[in-house]
Amino acid sequence: MVQTKEDFKFDESLGYVLTDKEISSFRDFYSNLPLPSNQVDVGAAVANSGAEGYSSIYRPVKLVNLGELSRYLTPFLDTYFKFFEVATNLHPDANCLGERLVNRETNKLNNYFSFQTFKEVCERRNKLGSGILNVVRNNINYRKFTSENARVYSSDDENYNYEFILTLYSSNRIEWVLTDLACQAFGLPNTALYDTLGSETSGYILNLTRSPIIFCSKGNISKILRLKQQDYKDELKYLLIIVSMDKLDIEEDYYLIKFAESINLQVYDLSSLEKIGEKFPINLRPARKDELYTISFTSGTTGLPKGVEVSQLNLACGINLAYSQLGKPLRPKIDYLSEEQKLAYRNKQARVLVFLPLAHIYERQIAAFEMICGCALGFPSSRNPVVTLIEDLKSLRPYSLTAVPRIFTKIESAIKLIIKNSSHKIIEKKILEIEARDSKDGDKDRNEDDEEWLFDETFIKRLHGEFGFENVQYCLTASAPIAVETVKFLKAALKVGFRQGYGLTESMAAITISKAYEREPGSCGVGGITIDYRLRDVPEMNYQNKNKEGKPKGELMLRGPQIFSRYFKNEKATKESFDKDGFFHTGDICMIEPMNDNRLFIIDRIKNFFKLSQGEYISPEKIETIYLSACPMVQQAFIYGNSLKNYLVGIIGIDFENFQKNVLNGTISEFEKIRGGSGNSNYGNNNERQLNKLIKLVEENGKEEKILELVNESYFIKRSLVVFLNSQVEELSRQMNKKLLQSFEKVHNMKIAVNPLTLEDGLVTPTLKIRRNNCGVFFKPELDELYREGSLIKNDKL
Repeated sequence: MVQTKEDFKFDESLGYVLTDKEISSFRDFYSNLPLPSNQVDVGAAVANSGAEGYSSIYRPVKLVNLGELSRYLTPFLDTYFKFFEVATNLHPDANCLGERLVNRETNKLNNYFSFQTFKEVCERRNKLGSGILNVVRNNINYRKFTSENARVYSSDDENYNYEFILTLYSSNRIEWVLTDLACQAFGLPNTALYDTLGSETSGYILNLTRSPIIFCSKGNISKILRLKQQDYKDELKYLLIIVSMDKLDIEEDYYLIKFAESINLQVYDLSSLEKIGEKFPINLRPARKDELYTISFTSGTTGLPKGVEVSQLNLACGINLAYSQLGKPLRPKIDYLSEEQKLAYRNKQARVLVFLPLAHIYERQIAAFEMICGCALGFPSSRNPVVTLIEDLKSLRPYSLTAVPRIFTKIESAIKLIIKNSSHKIIEKKILEIEARDSKDGDKDRNEDDEEWLFDETFIKRLHGEFGFENVQYCLTASAPIAVETVKFLKAALKVGFRQGYGLTESMAAITISKAYEREPGSCGVGGITIDYRLRDVPEMNYQNKNKEGKPKGELMLRGPQIFSRYFKNEKATKESFDKDGFFHTGDICMIEPMNDNRLFIIDRIKNFFKLSQGEYISPEKIETIYLSACPMVQQAFIYGNSLKNYLVGIIGIDFENFQKNVLNGTISEFEKIRGGSGNSNYGNNNERQLNKLIKLVEENGKEEKILELVNESYFIKRSLVVFLNSQVEELSRQMNKKLLQSFEKVHNMKIAVNPLTLEDGLVTPTLKIRRNNCGVFFKPELDELYREGSLIKNDKL
């Protein structure tokens, strides 16, 4: 049994040093996780917990009769520092953090990751933390400011117990996690910036936190200098030190360093801080459970972001939640690895790709959990991880893939193209057979061995090889809705489990995760062991807990030790976010299915609805999700409705290759068939001219931009696209045996483009949620023009 008191040996210069017996007890403890499915994957209402306008309070059945929620796996594991210390004691020589290095002979990236061990990372952590404190405390301006006001870098609130806040600003890389771990060892909270914030928000965060030191990639140093010198000269006087995660060269970077000094900024590189820490070591002072872990600024869809205070306790609960529902990964196979990979991955250790931005709390929770499990963490080979995703997956062969829906829809589209070009023409029939069986069998869950896969083993192996999925046990998605049909297809085609999580920055990321092999996917599980939840009636959107369906619906409200307690220096926003009973308003509309183990489904978002002229209420997120699900060519969708009109229009992002194969070629083929057969197409002269122009552009190749311009200008060609997309929705409705969209919910006109909703234009958040107000302003000319053109399918039977 793991000890529950703070009686493990702690060395102030090294950390915790566990005995063989203590290590064995932790191994035994971890081996019993995850918790039994019948305890954590079945929800139940707490007796007599309902109130007027609210549902009952729900918990996993394991906790329904207990007074308190679960906080820790064991009372000792109450901070990130302790979790990592135990992992290092359990796996000192195992791979910990890795990257693909450039091969000096070929000048190309290796097809394997090179790793540092847990023990090596721990040693670097201690040196780096000492170096951080040395350079900050010895900075002349830091001494000046703190002599004038001892709490200038911490807070005027005496409840805070930290010396200063460190800022991180880079894409995912080893040094990001290493610096985060150093903060844990010396009681330093941190915050993070990312490229898409823009200068206004970055300056706002640096000013609000009064961070004296920022760790960033070399490429981001000039951006910080510009902020300090021009944009926020007065506000950023407390920013004193920049640490480059990349090596600096005295000669090459001389002018950069000198310019920084001219505006009162010292510049170091990370390796020099490690050397300083090694020469002048400082005793460890780990953060305690009631202290700040990080301040994570929400990528809200409106206004400046709010800083969510995430405590060590919140993080410990998040890891507890992941352990209780995911458990430790299985050991991977090695027979599909190349010789170089077998040498690099010398033991049968699970590996994962840290793909999503660490600047957001979702990846921080999952990456922390995976590392603490003893996994080897690999980092993307590009600042834009999507660019190298497939090559990184093939090089790492991870045990899971954590991503957002947009990535999985891209994989779905790629697989369908492979299928279309293969000899497996029975795919559609097979999908229908499986879906029909699922509908007949209802909600009975399965495990991996019960699943019926779409293909034979040979073809599945081919798909695994195409995407580096040979060892993937499950995919995990969150942050935005994902189409049920996408989940079903990927599960069946790739022979993997698929989990869906739900959480927010305010809940330390995921507070519930679904099972990997749910018969009918789409739920987010039943809630985790670290939270209570209930639903609040939202009558203005017609969502109520008591309804004819017998399925409670309303705004999701959360309470428990995993939920944050306040926004950083924003008491007003904090008070507005909690009700009198201590429940946090998520703003998400959910549904509980009592006949399905009380599973939770996210179905809408408060305020994300509008009314058309005929009085019908529209939920754009629901419609966008259905078009994304029904039409693989659709990569993005922004649905818009003018309250003076009775139909919808949209801005649609397409996969051009898919669009050409499924729409353009079909339109051209039909035109040529009619023209060739009768000599008179009956299309009209103008339409014929446009179709002839389209044929010429397609034949020339490389005319993507001109083709899209022509499609958007041509009533006739664009109408065929609108008709096709709506027919795809109807086909999906037929397969699912239910009407997915009413006639007033279908798009009547649209503008198409490749990737129209970009981070750079501020149209989506870094987690790819649509900023509707921004989109409405940005696309106003296009939306007005679509309404001037009118409905393309007004007289069609929808």
